[in-house]
Amino acid sequence: MALGNSGVAFDPATLDVWIGETQVVAQGRPTSYDARSVSQHLRGADCRIAADLHAGDARAVALGCDLSKAYVDINAAYMT
Repeated sequence: MALGNSGVAFDPATLDVWIGETQVVAQGRPTSYDARSVSQHLRGADCRIAADLHAGDARAVALGCDLSKAYVDINAAYMT
């Protein structure tokens, strides 16, 4: 969803996506993969999600974090 809303031009039929070492999308279509392996990776301290748009040679890295409920509640108080 984020890729589609990013404004970057690419052909969804060429998209490849990996979660950890597991490819979950190949040439724009879901792959058969071990859901337990992907789930285990997503529960880890670090989570790698990679996408290849096959739209050039540029690369980018984004870092993020999982925000705890307490963090969200504290910061929501500033806006409400």
